[in-house]
Amino acid sequence: DENTFEIEKRLLVSKGSIIKREELDELLGISHLSFDSIKSKRSSMIRTINDNGRLKIERIRKEEDKRFFKYSIN
Repeated sequence: DENTFEIEKRLLVSKGSIIKREELDELLGISHLSFDSIKSKRSSMIRTINDNGRLKIERIRKEEDKRFFKYSIN
């Protein structure tokens, strides 16, 4: 949809890099939401973007703290 296309355009700037969760939330436009809302919205948006096939966002578990992820945009 239109909104997903705009988000993918913003993500193209970070293509080929690894970004933090906070940076991804800013690019997805969800950083203003509550913690639980951010988690579910981020997950569904990543799934939608990956299904579209133009970009691929991969979760990478942080080595220093296995509870958190970084995100690779390809």
